[in-house]
Amino acid sequence: AEQGGMAIEKTRLLERIRSNSLLFLDLASGINSTLDINEVLHNLTVKVSESLGMMGATIRLLNEETDELNLVAHHGLSETILSLGQHTDIATTSAALKGETVIVEDAADDNRTRYKKELAQEGVGSMIITPITAREKVIGILRLYSPYVRRYSQDVVTMVQALAHQGGLAIQNASMYLKLQEDREALEADVWSHRSWF
Repeated sequence: AEQGGMAIEKTRLLERIRSNSLLFLDLASGINSTLDINEVLHNLTVKVSESLGMMGATIRLLNEETDELNLVAHHGLSETILSLGQHTDIATTSAALKGETVIVEDAADDNRTRYKKELAQEGVGSMIITPITAREKVIGILRLYSPYVRRYSQDVVTMVQALAHQGGLAIQNASMYLKLQEDREALEADVWSHRSWF
């Protein structure tokens, strides 16, 4: 009976690993399949939220000049929640900006949570806050909201971290592509202005 129980547990574990691997592959492929910045952000918020059973997500990118987090994408949340969180001095945000992933299992009972009343009104039970990095530099934060008080298994946390990292690279690539497009258009305009050369 003990051997049978161990075999069942091992089968469940392998199935979960397989399922999570396929989910990660699908989400990472979607994130990296385009250079359209809006589609990248959509995949990081909508698809990740839906696939992991979250109620919503926000992406805020760090503005180094103002030291604020600018909201660039969101899904499933009210304007009240979206109006919060641009400040970098919130405990969970500060930790994420230092490269840590923060798990808030119970938003109503965690003393790192600043806006308990607003989160309760929104129906938020728990959160995952993870840095978005590009070339080993934190460029922003992905915050996922769940309607349930819950513990997150390490494989789910690792997947969220990996997806945020993939998202950071995709955001950087899309930004570079936009810059190249702008430079190309500027060059074409400059060359066209000197058409008398031809």
